[in-house]
Amino acid sequence: KANKIPPRLRRLMRMVAEVVPRCATSSKELALHILTTQQGLIHCRFHKLKCRTKGAKDFDSPALIVGVPYSKNMVPTDQGFLHCGCDENAALWELFWFKTWTVTSANPRIPGFQRMRADASDVLNTRQRAFFSQAFVAGSLLEIKDMYSEDPAHDSFEWLTHLRRLQADRMIFVLNQSLPHDLKWEYALAKTNKDERDGDGDVVMPRAT
Repeated sequence: KANKIPPRLRRLMRMVAEVVPRCATSSKELALHILTTQQGLIHCRFHKLKCRTKGAKDFDSPALIVGVPYSKNMVPTDQGFLHCGCDENAALWELFWFKTWTVTSANPRIPGFQRMRADASDVLNTRQRAFFSQAFVAGSLLEIKDMYSEDPAHDSFEWLTHLRRLQADRMIFVLNQSLPHDLKWEYALAKTNKDERDGDGDVVMPRAT
């Protein structure tokens, strides 16, 4: 209990991307703590910031992907789901994107970068979040647990290289599932000099066995 972050500070960390972005990448436990309300319930950012029931509760209404399957205050939660009924991993991905990602304009006349806004207008609803999180996992072959590290060198060249190695390993594994045994692929990774690296710094050399 002594290590709990005060509710007002947790709310600030949920709402403002620039405030302690490492809270979304240090550990799953910390990320879930940031999503925990003053009442001890864990809600995704969408249901905490934007979704408000009017009249009948969500669980009394017709099934909607942007709704929830049961009361937001249901205790305890089902395995892998938050108190608002949302998928835990999808909610953690959204928090990760919000706290760490920036965008720049494709127009060279517009300089600088932007983060997602602190108000609720930028929060992904549950349907959008499901599409984006599933597409991101399928395309990157990374899992939310891969994003967490308490290492101070997190976000360094070495850490990014580690993630690229995970991706290469899993990509080859997926490829091998569709190939005959005599065409299985192996790979070797050689980290180039940091100042001379090309792209992400990894050289992938596939070869048939």
